[in-house]
Amino acid sequence: MNALFDAGSITYLGLYYAKQRLNISFTAIVGAYLAIAIVTFGGAAYFWSVLHTDIDAEIDGDEDLQVERDVSAAAQKHDKATDEEDLIEETNANVIIVGEGRRQQLCSKTFITLVIYFSFYMSRNIFALTTARNFLGYLGDDDMNNRYLTIFTLLMPASLVALPLVDIVLDKFGFHAGLQSVNILALLHGLIQVCSKDLNVQIFGFVAFTFFRCFLFSVSFSFMASFLSPKNSGIGAGYMNLAGGVCILVNIPLANAAMLYLNSFFLPNLIYTAAILPLFFAAYYMGKWTK
Repeated sequence: MNALFDAGSITYLGLYYAKQRLNISFTAIVGAYLAIAIVTFGGAAYFWSVLHTDIDAEIDGDEDLQVERDVSAAAQKHDKATDEEDLIEETNANVIIVGEGRRQQLCSKTFITLVIYFSFYMSRNIFALTTARNFLGYLGDDDMNNRYLTIFTLLMPASLVALPLVDIVLDKFGFHAGLQSVNILALLHGLIQVCSKDLNVQIFGFVAFTFFRCFLFSVSFSFMASFLSPKNSGIGAGYMNLAGGVCILVNIPLANAAMLYLNSFFLPNLIYTAAILPLFFAAYYMGKWTK
């Protein structure tokens, strides 16, 4: 389900073809899109406000039941143990997250690190999307009738093909490997951007970027829900998106510098590529803290 967040990029194709086929103004397209968004998100917010009270009560009961099950399972697993202190420590480890309040969970070092991690990649993702035409144009795509931009755009909704790979990585190696996979795919895309001016080579970067987007959203939101309680997961996702929305403001000066002053995207792409390196450590510690 988290991967569908990324698959929503097919909306861009829908808007593009609507403008081409209907021959109406950009303002009309955006106005209609806004109206649909108000109905969709407004309806979702209303129905959630109506249902959340009953859901919270049900979740509270489910959490209490899960705590009992965790304690029971741990006790049965160690029923032959002779050291009572080890048994108590093991059972406490299973219920510590449930025992923490909302503030403690949302202010934990794991969640704050994840917010920083996600915000950076959200900003990088938006920068790559919004400057793709200009970046490829500097490499010669304008003279080819935006052929490579079309390839890049068509690959965006295809990111769902990476979902089976996400499942394999998380199932066999855990969330730490999933977070590191995001880093590796982003680094690969960045290195292709800064090291090659060949448009054919950039296609490999498109594929890496497509897989990166699928891993980013599916792994980040799933990881968040693995250590926050169910009642706080929605709030946590909201904070992650809010932080990402604020972080993308840095793209304005970066894009202006590339197009108006540098006449090249080399420096902004280099900055976004070099900034990935500290996130390998962030992913390592997040995996260590939740192990």
